[in-house]
Amino acid sequence: DDKEQKYHIIEMLNTFDLYGCKLIKLGNALSTLILFDEKGSASLIENIKNFIKVVFFRSKKVEIKGEGKIAFCFSHSYSSRKDYEIAIRKVISTTENTISIFSISKFRFSLRRLISSVNVILWVRQLGKTKLELSTRIRYAIFILDCYNYCREIYGVLKNYNPNLIVTFCDVHPNDYFVVNLYNQKQIPTATLQHAMFSYNDYAFANAFSESKYFLGIDDYSKMQYELSRGNADNFVTVGAMKYIGVNLHSDYEIRNTGYIGVVLSGI
Repeated sequence: DDKEQKYHIIEMLNTFDLYGCKLIKLGNALSTLILFDEKGSASLIENIKNFIKVVFFRSKKVEIKGEGKIAFCFSHSYSSRKDYEIAIRKVISTTENTISIFSISKFRFSLRRLISSVNVILWVRQLGKTKLELSTRIRYAIFILDCYNYCREIYGVLKNYNPNLIVTFCDVHPNDYFVVNLYNQKQIPTATLQHAMFSYNDYAFANAFSESKYFLGIDDYSKMQYELSRGNADNFVTVGAMKYIGVNLHSDYEIRNTGYIGVVLSGI
């Protein structure tokens, strides 16, 4: 079926060693794009728009507290989600000596980015072995370019601070996956945050493809799902839901016996 075909594409891409992306499992890195892609390809106009956005509309905001020994990366994968930014800022507020890098969509000319964009041509040719449609290969190559540039720029900022922990918002998103892979190779501890609870059947890959040394999860149920996906949960650390940091969950409401029982189901 369609889902099996998408996992086949992921497995196939994992066997590729693209120029400049050695030791990266490309299928896992692009898994969110592949698994939730309704169209499976992109038009020429869409690819051109994405290329312009990736090359010319990528900027960042760096915030430093103390010596910057814990690095937080909030990438372009979800920079438009203000609720996610609020959540990670709550986590950042609980510790000192941090360096936080927030991606923002803002015009910024970078000669280095412009030069690196030539890689798209090479990657599209290398991906020709997949037999995927040309438009799909171009789309994937543009996403890889975004990750490639993002990873280099994160390293360019952090090399001056020598952090002892790299924290990403969600390491199965392409940008974050590349960063985690880089610092795993450098043997610097990495951690990723569980920002929500999802259906196991649809989101098991989010646990299975995580590469961070530590998975900072919400609760025991999340740990059970994590173990089902990976076979063990040795690196799962229960920390609670970050959106509830600083929120008083206890109330003084009077509980009255009305003869009715209400059940409310809500994802975190």
